Amino acid sequence: ALAAAGVAMVAIIKKTADKIDQLSKEARKLDITTETLAGLGHAAKLSGLDQEKLSKSLVKMTKSVSEANKGLSTQVRAFDDLGLEVGDLMKMDAGQQFLTIADAFGNIEIHSTKVRVAMDVCGRTGGDLLVTMENGAEGIRKAIEEAKHLGITFKDEQGAMVEEANDAMMKLGEIAKGAFNQITIAIAPFVTKWADALTDMSLSGES
Repeated sequence: ALAAAGVAMVAIIKKTADKIDQLSKEARKLDITTETLAGLGHAAKLSGLDQEKLSKSLVKMTKSVSEANKGLSTQVRAFDDLGLEVGDLMKMDAGQQFLTIADAFGNIEIHSTKVRVAMDVCGRTGGDLLVTMENGAEGIRKAIEEAKHLGITFKDEQGAMVEEANDAMMKLGEIAKGAFNQITIAIAPFVTKWADALTDMSLSGES
């Protein structure tokens, strides 16, 4: 029983490490802190949206800001509907952009327009994100603070430590894989001879 509990604990730690590793990489891709991304993930989860979909939506959001800055009509119209200056958004990181956009949805009264704008800005999951953004920046900040108190968030350097540990474990796995590859290659000729010998014996017996 103790051994089984140990195996289960190792599996849980590995799964958690993988999630921390992935979130750390996503945070770097978005150029925001791991604390911010994990906190936003908690806020989204309270609204029924998982971390992976949130991250994809944030990537699409930053792309939409950039496209609006270049004058693409769909994105320009979306930010006009929100009453936001794209030039101001360009100076913010993804976390600040999300909070600013969330607050701006209060400027739109018609729900169908909210859905259209959310999808234009954040992609297909934009409609799902509306539930999160309806709480505004203040509500999202409260969820982020709650995530900190619950121990869900972690600092960039802590995430980097887990990434290093995960990479080290991956390398160990590759070493074992490489060793088994070489053993298999080394014994392959003997396996062939053994199989051929058994085949010949079987054929001789039949004749």
